[in-house]
Amino acid sequence: MATIREKLRDEVERLTEQEAEEALRIIRSLYHRRDLAPILRRLAGDPTFIVPENIGRPFHKVTPAKGTGRPASELLVEDRST
Repeated sequence: MATIREKLRDEVERLTEQEAEEALRIIRSLYHRRDLAPILRRLAGDPTFIVPENIGRPFHKVTPAKGTGRPASELLVEDRST
């Protein structure tokens, strides 16, 4: 069974130059999404804002806290509807 990369290579071989150029543009845009957002770069240079240094790195996984009773959002809706 072919791997995803092998399948991708096969598909790329079938593309015209124009289609290959468009595909490359899409692939590069996916890569750059991992980079800092342009707005965060601008804000980092502004002394009004503090942008954390680790921004752009993947977030670490957290386990949600377990609660008891009814969710606060449900209680809020109930309170607002009375």
